[in-house]
Amino acid sequence: MFYKVQRKLVITYTTTYGLVLLVLLFFLGFVLISQKQESYQNDLRTDFSREMIRFEKEKTIKDSFLASEELEKNYVIFVLDRDKEIQFQGRYLIGKNRTRLFEKCKQTEIGSERVSVIKSEGISYYVLKNKILDEKVTLFYCLDTKMMEREIRGLKMFLVFFFMLGLIFIYLISRVLAKNAIEPLVISQKKQIEFVQAASHELRSPLAVIRASVSALQLKEGTVSYYPNVIIHECERLGRLVDDLLLLGTAESKKWTVTMKEVNLDTVLIQCYENYEAICAKEGIAMQLDLPEESLKSAKGDEQRIAQVIDILIDNAISYAKSEKGIRLKAYERKKHLYIEIIDYGIGISKEHKEAIFERFYRGDNSRKDKEHFGLGLCIAKELIHLQNGQLSVKDTEGGGTTFVIRLEKW
Repeated sequence: MFYKVQRKLVITYTTTYGLVLLVLLFFLGFVLISQKQESYQNDLRTDFSREMIRFEKEKTIKDSFLASEELEKNYVIFVLDRDKEIQFQGRYLIGKNRTRLFEKCKQTEIGSERVSVIKSEGISYYVLKNKILDEKVTLFYCLDTKMMEREIRGLKMFLVFFFMLGLIFIYLISRVLAKNAIEPLVISQKKQIEFVQAASHELRSPLAVIRASVSALQLKEGTVSYYPNVIIHECERLGRLVDDLLLLGTAESKKWTVTMKEVNLDTVLIQCYENYEAICAKEGIAMQLDLPEESLKSAKGDEQRIAQVIDILIDNAISYAKSEKGIRLKAYERKKHLYIEIIDYGIGISKEHKEAIFERFYRGDNSRKDKEHFGLGLCIAKELIHLQNGQLSVKDTEGGGTTFVIRLEKW
């Protein structure tokens, strides 16, 4: 499906920009050709005016001079003395072709400033005419345009070549642009597929336990009290999974809201510490709270959401990073930001896993033996911090373990 969309985008981009390039080159060609024609006409006017002045001064017209003009500058020159042609055989154009051109020149109304175009024997000429020597002599200057037409053909070939080259370049760029445009959709589809597969796996597990427990209730009468507890436990797990999924769904639809207010981090951290101190003691894990001597500056954020993120990270540390050194909750400030660190001294997280732990349903334990966690907590935590213009990152704890760092803006 995405391949077809990408192909259509490439065709659309190439066609659109190709037409733009074609119009630009057409306009450029028109301008350059007009300039080329104007240049040749100006040269003819200049030479014609100069020679008219020369003839007026010298009062004579020499065949040798006319011959050199024709050979050097591709001119065909005709001279009429009182409407009779001066017998000059010419050097550039001779014979019948010269006679036919002369007849057309006499039949065509030609000016001394405005260049006329005469076509003879398939060849175009720029022509000027004027009377000199007390208007007794008429002078015709005809410029063969074959050289100019060759230059114009060369220019057209260059523009066509440039257009083809530009079209290939546009096609290649269009492929890159289309690929970049489609890539987020491909990644999104891939994540959706992975999400559905992971969610199906997680939902199947508690449902299988519930089904097995109900079957056991039907078969065993002496152990009835055990199975309802199993069913309730699995239903609670299923409920937590559904709540997390709904929470993420709200984030995806951009309906997740936070109330940005002034937050006293000291109070939030002390409350989180007190909430988990007893839980850690029950698990045999020591918990420390490390706050600076002076009160922290207020943070900009949502107090409940910040506490929710800290709870997720502490719960994660209790489940995955059990160690004799316990868990440490630390806070400090640097310039414009406040930092909260949840530090554990467990086995740590490999570099490979660090890049993926904030993805949905991702857990380093590929066997998925931990049934209390679904791999959604860190994803939710990162989204919550991001909504508060903050940052959640992970690094190694010195001496072994994992440290999650929350960065928040000061109020």
